[in-house]
Amino acid sequence: MSSWKHCIISLIDLIGIKKKLFDKKSKGIRLMRQMHQIVHTQINNEMPYHDHAYLWNDSVLLLAYVDEKKTLYEPVMREVNKLKIEINRLSKSYVICVKGKAIPPPKISNSTPINGNITNQTKDTYLKASSMALANCFAIDKTLKEHKKTWYIDSWIARHIKTSQKSVKDYVEMLPTNRKRYVHMYKNDLW
Repeated sequence: MSSWKHCIISLIDLIGIKKKLFDKKSKGIRLMRQMHQIVHTQINNEMPYHDHAYLWNDSVLLLAYVDEKKTLYEPVMREVNKLKIEINRLSKSYVICVKGKAIPPPKISNSTPINGNITNQTKDTYLKASSMALANCFAIDKTLKEHKKTWYIDSWIARHIKTSQKSVKDYVEMLPTNRKRYVHMYKNDLW
């Protein structure tokens, strides 16, 4: 476990997209595609503290490695805040941020034969984000969604950032120990 990197993962999800897909299918699809474009532009030009962004449907998973000795939490969270503001110009969203440790990727050659042809890329994509932290995002969503806040931040991150926003707190059982951990919930953007 010594090679596991400390990280922050942030899950951003559009609010009410399912209704837009059923009511006006093209509007929901258009919003998702526009969100993907915003994330693509931001992650490649405006987010130096983030290492990866994974996109699917109406969701974004961001990965930022952090050094426990150097406190980089606030610059990472400021990038997430800025991205969320850009996404909110399209449609309302909420974000869940969790501190974790990323499991090192498997040692697999990236020039594996696909259908008998040697290529430079395989068909699989390994998520470098912490799978336990992602599971904790889903646990936070399930447990605390009735609060209807726009930010849910793990206490292991919240204690490293300074924001003028007031939070309410609640507990969620989180992996790997299933111990209860505080989650700070905010109604408005952090900065």
